[in-house]
Amino acid sequence: MNIFSFTNINTSQRRVVATLILAGFISIGNGLQMSDNSIATATDIPLQTNNGVVKGNLKTNGLPRKVTRAVLRDLSRRENIAIRKLEIIDYQPKTWSDGCLGLGGPAEICTQALVRGWEVIASDGDRTWTYRTNQNGRLIRLAKDKRTNNRLLKSLKNRVLRTASQYLRQPISRLRITKVERETWNDSCLELGGIAESCLRTSVPGWRFTVRTSKQTLVYHTNEDGSEIRLNEQASDRTDAKLPNKVRYAILKDAAAWSKISPSKLRIVKAERKIWDNPCFLNFERYCNFAFIRTPGWIVTVKGGTQTWVYHANDKGSVVVLDRTPSLSNAAARVIKRDAARRSSLTGRRYSSNFRIIEVEKLRNWNGRRFRKPGWKAIVSNGKQSWAYRVNENGSEFNFLPVASLPPSIIDAVIADAKTRARSRVAISENNIVAAKQVRWRNGCLGLRSQRRYCTMVLVDGWRITVKAGPESFVYHTNNRSRVKFNAAASRVLGGISSSEVLPINK
Repeated sequence: MNIFSFTNINTSQRRVVATLILAGFISIGNGLQMSDNSIATATDIPLQTNNGVVKGNLKTNGLPRKVTRAVLRDLSRRENIAIRKLEIIDYQPKTWSDGCLGLGGPAEICTQALVRGWEVIASDGDRTWTYRTNQNGRLIRLAKDKRTNNRLLKSLKNRVLRTASQYLRQPISRLRITKVERETWNDSCLELGGIAESCLRTSVPGWRFTVRTSKQTLVYHTNEDGSEIRLNEQASDRTDAKLPNKVRYAILKDAAAWSKISPSKLRIVKAERKIWDNPCFLNFERYCNFAFIRTPGWIVTVKGGTQTWVYHANDKGSVVVLDRTPSLSNAAARVIKRDAARRSSLTGRRYSSNFRIIEVEKLRNWNGRRFRKPGWKAIVSNGKQSWAYRVNENGSEFNFLPVASLPPSIIDAVIADAKTRARSRVAISENNIVAAKQVRWRNGCLGLRSQRRYCTMVLVDGWRITVKAGPESFVYHTNNRSRVKFNAAASRVLGGISSSEVLPINK
């Protein structure tokens, strides 16, 4: 009698036997009962087509229709969201380690066999869910804690909106994200590296965001957590698209030379066609004659770091003007420039060339007192910082305006934080900033030591800002550019206060 022995068969026969045994295990495993709260099968998900799927919104080329339907219907049932409001934003083929698709619980019995399938990411526009499936969608599982995933996507959206808001100089309320796409970039520069930039060739998971305003569209590339955000200028539709290159280059050259900011970090965020009645308007001159001399040109807005400047330029780019000094009397311009130089610790005669007056507003009554005296509201800048003033016509009197001198990024950060802390039902805006004092902190912690943090002993110029909302007040310490800390001890919050902390800020 011949007895079958696994050791007596050749290699080819061994492979056939192993395949038959593995198929048997899979068949048995599929018959095992899975826990209802962690898995959805074909019996759980009706595949009728009466509700339909918005195919135009689905990124499903190559993804089996059965898998698409199974995922969307399971998500619709779980979250009580209409299928038409859901979409597949990413997917990729996967091979899972077991019959539980790598997500088995401690009490589950999972078939120990490789299972080919898909990883699918679905979204309702605000939140995302990650699913794992087998090849035909009969076996699907919700893979991740959606709350963590949704918090991450919401944080990413907020970062992108803040970046677009600062780029366009428009409030976030006027912006909306119209499209979110999962992407895998081919290099560390998110496929948007500059000519002189060294980009590592590697796969970087991330996102593509489309942001719209009433007149413009911006496309951003980000990495997975949003720590890297880049504008895709070629894919964006901006209002400065028709600005002649010679004008663009002339303005960026002047801005870089004056501010000492690298040209790669300067951005033209807006450009408007303009025809002036006389060249004196192009040059911000204080007095103009009545002669009509047609002067075509451009009004161009440039952003560099925390600063924003509005240039005038002629059509040829041979004249580019930012400094509004000619709009003021010599005495008024001189006195506020000298004060700005003192506040910036710049001494000597260098202030005359380093400081420009970048904004001017004519005032009938410069200080708001009973006896009206004409003057100006003016902003002085050295390309890195700005200082706001009210000054009378002959420069004999002036007032420094601390709140108006705060960098916009710092204003946005403290207002956003104050809104989250406020217990009283009071609308909070930059008008709630009641005090802003320039100070020199004695350490790198901005005067707020932490038991868990070492503070570098160094002098740091910055601000102490107070935001008031009803009976509550919030005090913040900042540097001059990009760092903000909440001073809990000096603040008053209904229901108690939290500890001092560093706030995230979009540079």
